[in-house]
Amino acid sequence: MNDGTILVGVDGSPNARVAALWAAMVADRRQCLLRIVHASRDESASMAGSAVPGEHPYATRVHRRQAREALLRALIPVRRHFPDVSVRCETMPGLSGPVLEAAGADAALIVVGAVGVGASHTLSIGSTAIEVAQNAACPVVVWRSELRSSPSRAPIVVGVGGSGTSAQVLLTAAEYATLFDAPLIAVQSCSSSHIGELTAPNLAYWNTHESVKRDRLDSAVDAAITRFPALSIRTLITMNSPERVLLERAELAQLVVIGPRDDTRPQAGPILGPVGRHLLLHNPCPTMICHDPIPGPR
Repeated sequence: MNDGTILVGVDGSPNARVAALWAAMVADRRQCLLRIVHASRDESASMAGSAVPGEHPYATRVHRRQAREALLRALIPVRRHFPDVSVRCETMPGLSGPVLEAAGADAALIVVGAVGVGASHTLSIGSTAIEVAQNAACPVVVWRSELRSSPSRAPIVVGVGGSGTSAQVLLTAAEYATLFDAPLIAVQSCSSSHIGELTAPNLAYWNTHESVKRDRLDSAVDAAITRFPALSIRTLITMNSPERVLLERAELAQLVVIGPRDDTRPQAGPILGPVGRHLLLHNPCPTMICHDPIPGPR
């Protein structure tokens, strides 16, 4: 069971600082703890200053100074804008991806910047963001955007596929739309590109398959409205590919929410699907990869 905590990973980069502000905004509205976590490659970081005397003392001091600076760069604006949020800052030893995955095992949400400190200006997303988005046990927001002073009335867009997890993905998107008092747009792609040659049997299969998907969408929308009666939601069913239509809608959105994959076939492990990978590379606004959340306090 998750503890309702919002966790944000920081490394001192501008992207991470803005991600921390957005995470604080969510924690403020959910009235929950915000954990600001920095991963340090200094193994002695977890030893509370008990590094072996004479063992790389300069490197140890540098790592610890960098950790303090990264945490302070995130904490100071968070305190300024959200003074009532409970915050815990932590430095944990290890590589960023595994550290955030482990630290967020019981979290309600993990937030990471799309690119970190030292990243190339031509890089659209870093390895840490991809790793956490693919492997975390809870929803992950990959932050890429300028922060507004508060959540806007811009819509939240959710991609609803044909898998059995789509209803939970839509519920998660509805929760954040309600939290931000924003409209929700549920997008379903009915592209026929995957059925091959347009023969009668193939078209019959496609029609049946899409009818099932539309029924699932209607049921998911009904469930979301029942749980969040104040929710403003509309559906968009399109023949375009999910990558194309989600990116088009993302231009005016404040958040795009999708599942880890859109596939009804069983797969081993939490695999990030092609739509998710495409959005992480090209989405102009933050992307939430909604792994199956563990129910917990709200």
